[in-house]
Order: sequence, then C-alpha cells, then structure tokens
Amino acid sequence: MAHIQASVVITLLIWAAVSVSGTTTELSTTAGDTVNIACLFGEGTVINIYWYYNNGTGRQKLLFLAKGNITLGAEYANRASLQDDNSTLILENITVVDVGTYCCVVDRKGQIPVQNINTKLNVFSLRPDTLPVIPSCTGADESSSCSIHANQSFTLNCTLPNVYPVEDTELIWYHDRKHFPSIPEVTQNDDGTTDIIRHIKIYETGNFTCNATYLSANGRENTAVSVEARIIIIPAIIPPTDEPNTPDKNLTDGPIVGIALSVATVLIVGILLCIYCLKTRSHCCSKRDGQNSKVVQADPGMYTTLL
Repeated sequence: MAHIQASVVITLLIWAAVSVSGTTTELSTTAGDTVNIACLFGEGTVINIYWYYNNGTGRQKLLFLAKGNITLGAEYANRASLQDDNSTLILENITVVDVGTYCCVVDRKGQIPVQNINTKLNVFSLRPDTLPVIPSCTGADESSSCSIHANQSFTLNCTLPNVYPVEDTELIWYHDRKHFPSIPEVTQNDDGTTDIIRHIKIYETGNFTCNATYLSANGRENTAVSVEARIIIIPAIIPPTDEPNTPDKNLTDGPIVGIALSVATVLIVGILLCIYCLKTRSHCCSKRDGQNSKVVQADPGMYTTLL
C-alpha cells in the first residue's frame, strides 16, 4: 500500500512539473522602460535559477543563480538583476533588440526541476499619444495647428521617427479632410528602429493634416498634427542699378533722332546752296570776262582808225 501511495505522489509531482514546463506567456513594454519577467512555477524554495534569452538565432545565457552566486551575460552586466525572491528577472533600459523569448529553468528544494518556462517579450518604441513630426512646425505648440507662410510652392514633410515594429504603421496626409497624395520615404536607424516619412508639395493655401497610425504597448494608436499653409504672392522688386536717374530712353530717342535729321538736312541744303551759288557766281564772272575781252579787242582798231 505504501508503494502505491509513493507511486501516486511521484506521478503527481511529474504531472505538476509538466504542467508548467514549456508554457509561454506574453508581455509588452515600451523602449526605455524597466520590465519584470516572472518565472511562473509552483510553490517551493528556489535553489538555483537559470535565465536564457533567445531572439530566434539560438539560446544565450542571461543570468544564472547557482549556489547563491549570480553570474550575468556580458550584454546584461549593468541592467539585469533578480527580485528578492529570486523568481523574477528585472531587466532595465529595454531596447527594441531585447525583443524575444526569455526562458527560466528552476531547481527547487526537494522538488523536480522546472524546465523551460518561457515569456515572450514584445517591445514597442513609440509611446501612446506619440505625435508625428512636421519639421517646419518644430517648436510650435503641439496641441494646436501651426502656420507656415511662403511666397511660392514648397515641400512639407511629416515624420514618425524611431518606429518599432513597423507593421501596421501608416502615415497619411489630408488636405481639407481629403486624402492628399504623398511620396513615401523610409530610413533605417542603427538602433533597429525606422523613420517613416511622407513628402507633399504645397501649391495652394489650405489646411494640411498628417495622420499617424502605429502600434504601442497599449495597442493600436492614432494621432495627428495639422498645419495651415498660406502662399502669399509678393510682387517682384526690381533692384536699383548704378546708372543715374535719366529720362526713359524710349521717350528721348525719337526727338533726338528727329533733331539730328533736321540738322543734317539743313546742313545738306546749306552745302547745296553754297555749291549752287559758287557755280552761279563762276558763270556770271565768265560772261563778264568775255564782254571785257571784246571791248579790249575793239579798242586797238578804234585806236588805229583814230590815228
């Protein structure tokens, strides 16, 4: 009879160990926070506990408590510890690279070791109510719409920075509550996050809203920022020149040309008159010279006759 009772006790202990072995819970947190990951086993005094981390590439040592001594993996030396009961892992300054599965193996006094108690950790980089960023509005009151003035078309950018995970993340521009086409851009950051950007070209005055949809530790989030764009046409200003103030050439060129032509005409007419007068005078002088020669020719005869 005692043998049967012992068999029943051993069977129950094995069943209890199996019931908690291989189980997986899920935990969500935000980058920068501290997370407590409990090793969920039944009652019993912990003798040794071994924590492992697996990001999908293989299991690696995180923290070991054995015979009262704690050893840490190199990457967790300054941010991993145990609570007083040694059953909960404290992990500080969480980053997106901490996403993965955390596994604990427990030795309990007088009981069968508990194997592979898994906790899946989800890390979200964005906090609830994180607003998208319009760089042109940096410094403006985030609770209200900012205003941008320009005298010509310009580009507006909307950015949702440091996003993780990028699944179910979306940026959409609206113009006066209607969807406005935009050009997407994605930038990968060294810390594993992603900057999601949308560019639009502004050609007219109006209200433009950038709507962001993303995931946080609390679930799906939806936030928006608006900007009032005003395009003001400013008349072009002609820069001053170094030339002195003179009447418009278009107004003076005509009279100057007319005066020049008149003077030239008068000169030509004067020259022609002078030539005419000179020729006329020469002709008159020739006639007189002829008459004088005739008189002189007659005089000798007359003189001879008289003699």
